Amino acid sequence: MSTYTPKTPVQFAHQPGGLSKVITTELNTINNSIVKMDRVALSGVAAADGFAFTWQNPETVGIIVEKVIVNITTAGGTASSVINVGTAADATTGSDNLINGADANAAAAYDNITDGGTNGKTVQVMDEADGTTDYITGQIKTAKAEDLVGYAYIFYIPVTDNTL
Repeated sequence: MSTYTPKTPVQFAHQPGGLSKVITTELNTINNSIVKMDRVALSGVAAADGFAFTWQNPETVGIIVEKVIVNITTAGGTASSVINVGTAADATTGSDNLINGADANAAAAYDNITDGGTNGKTVQVMDEADGTTDYITGQIKTAKAEDLVGYAYIFYIPVTDNTL
């Protein structure tokens, strides 16, 4: 990730193009230098192997997923239910390469950095929207989690230098 360094007034004034182009270029530089975050609601799941959430990369470029936090505010309701979170090819494919086996029947927050489980990784690379691997899914495993309520927070960096 690049760090944004603001231009001095002299540097800003001497950039080629009209004012609109200069401002647009500067805003794009700022936008591509920050970590973005999306919030997705968790839904209760009536049977094992159902999905509590799915999220598709909204960017036209690949991304690096830095962190996923699953914040369960109301437990799922079945003692053995767990949630797996990971990158996938579509909204109906499960994966556990970010969070593996977090307790879906506990009101708690889990992330891929400290609660990744056996298969969870600290970062994952994803393709652009409509690419090969452009989804993150949260799948309930082992047992239903009908009462599940909460949110998944996905933190990511757009990769604009085509080095994925």
